[in-house]
Amino acid sequence: MLTWWGTQNPDNVYYICTFDWSDVGWPMPFATEINDYYWDFGNGFIPYFVVIGANNILMYGNNGYQQALNMVPDAIASFNQALPPTNLAVDEGIGLFTWDAPTSGNLTGYDIYLDSIFLENVTDTDFQFEDLVNGQTYLAGVSAVFDDGSSEIIEIDFSFSGTGAGNDIVSSTGLIGNYPNPFNPTTTISYTVENTSLFVSLDIYNLKGQKIKTLVNKKMDAGTHQIIWNGDDENSKPVSSGMYFYKLKSGVYTSTKKMILMK
Repeated sequence: MLTWWGTQNPDNVYYICTFDWSDVGWPMPFATEINDYYWDFGNGFIPYFVVIGANNILMYGNNGYQQALNMVPDAIASFNQALPPTNLAVDEGIGLFTWDAPTSGNLTGYDIYLDSIFLENVTDTDFQFEDLVNGQTYLAGVSAVFDDGSSEIIEIDFSFSGTGAGNDIVSSTGLIGNYPNPFNPTTTISYTVENTSLFVSLDIYNLKGQKIKTLVNKKMDAGTHQIIWNGDDENSKPVSSGMYFYKLKSGVYTSTKKMILMK
């Protein structure tokens, strides 16, 4: 049985969390207006508790230790709320949906929505909408998925003004460029493909000429394509600031351009 004293606020609602000191993991907080609560813990579990009140925070351990911390309860109560993605954007010319990852939490992926309808779960911070109609307005949505729940769905509306990546008619294969450049932390590389029977490769190289990542290596539909580089190597580890080169190859066609990562 965990017990605690009340505060001077008659309208106080307490938030309770538990964690195991040997394997810290905060579950979602829940609220109660009573001053005691009972848990039935399994063997080997060492419980610690945080009780958040209107005026203070009390930390209880299994040895009965308690400590008052003068902190703002609303800020503390929000520590375990699932944060949503930020900086949502849609390239209206091709329907490429991008966002930034939440800054905390054990993230496992993202749920993608179009006009409030679930489409797919992904792990990257971008998603290519398909079969969009030119001139039609859509509502793109994304929620962050964690190992203990999901964030709210964040949405942005956009009006599609193109024919979609991979569906426009092009007369030649070519490397268009990347934007933004310089960039931090991501940049979008655009290119065109004319011959669908040939393999297309798009690789990233450092100043020493060493290949650090392959972004594309497959046959592709004719049209204009885009791909995002997150500034990482083949092992998904961030690379250092500096100049990098990206090379597009398809058949006899080869083109190389440079870009700058600034952190």
